[in-house]
Amino acid sequence: MKWLLSHDNNNNDNPADFVLLQHIAHGHLIMARRMLSFGDNSLLVPAESVLKLSVSYFERAHVAHKTIQSQYNEFARQAPWITRQWGDALNYLNRTAEATSIFRHMVDLGYWKSTICRPTNVGANLSTISAGTYFIDEPSLRLESPSFVVLERKFSNRTFLNLIKHELSINGNWKNIANGLTSPNDWLQLPLIINNQPTSQCDGNSSTICEFLLSSDIRFSIFGQTKFSVMTSPNTTIRPHAGPTNERLRVHCTIANPNPNISHIFVGTESRQWHEGSCFAFDESCEHSVQIGAIESPRVVLIVDIVNPYIL
Repeated sequence: MKWLLSHDNNNNDNPADFVLLQHIAHGHLIMARRMLSFGDNSLLVPAESVLKLSVSYFERAHVAHKTIQSQYNEFARQAPWITRQWGDALNYLNRTAEATSIFRHMVDLGYWKSTICRPTNVGANLSTISAGTYFIDEPSLRLESPSFVVLERKFSNRTFLNLIKHELSINGNWKNIANGLTSPNDWLQLPLIINNQPTSQCDGNSSTICEFLLSSDIRFSIFGQTKFSVMTSPNTTIRPHAGPTNERLRVHCTIANPNPNISHIFVGTESRQWHEGSCFAFDESCEHSVQIGAIESPRVVLIVDIVNPYIL
């Protein structure tokens, strides 16, 4: 196994090892992201070295996968996984032209509709959401998704919103998301439902939000989460990233955001602001980022991943 520790490829890779190479590459990518999440400048150079190793292993995984796919077409479904992670590693190294080039190749092969939306699920192109649409038009979504209607109506209820604010307290159950996406590293989340199953936070909990979620007719995605998302620090940014599947739509329902005009979420070429008591949805498999302005109090959002009604 000693050869696995080297980033040098002497064309000795067994094509059947493409999954192993992919996992090693992804492990390096996760390691680098975690190093970057500490905000320690002394880790920048080591993180860059790890990212370069990640890119090297992804290149090898790509070559090995291409070889075995030419023999066994059933391995084609792995191509989006390798490519999106490979491109992510390149983007972390600011090699954006190279990342865009390999993303474009996947579009040319028919896996994706655009370089911005990069789902890895099989049949990703079965979505009827047109290329260039990132935030979902609310009138259309109200017709197609009863789940969105339920959320929108409930969060427009001021009494309900105030109850959530009153009950919400940040404690040890909240997780600081140390994934290398946030600067500063100040993104708190509290999962309530994961893959359509309540977490311990909601299991047997009589809080207003848990009672509502568990008694509603919302079709939660089996590939997603429902969670509180809180940003407390001014001038926080979340770097561009894309989710792994378009089988879900991500809904943001705003609980608190006293300064809505100074903070934005960007998806593709579009942007939105968070307004208390309102909800919007977007295709989370499309590249998105966040810019929080000079806030004086936290931005609090409930994130709900619902079934994408536009998948054929």
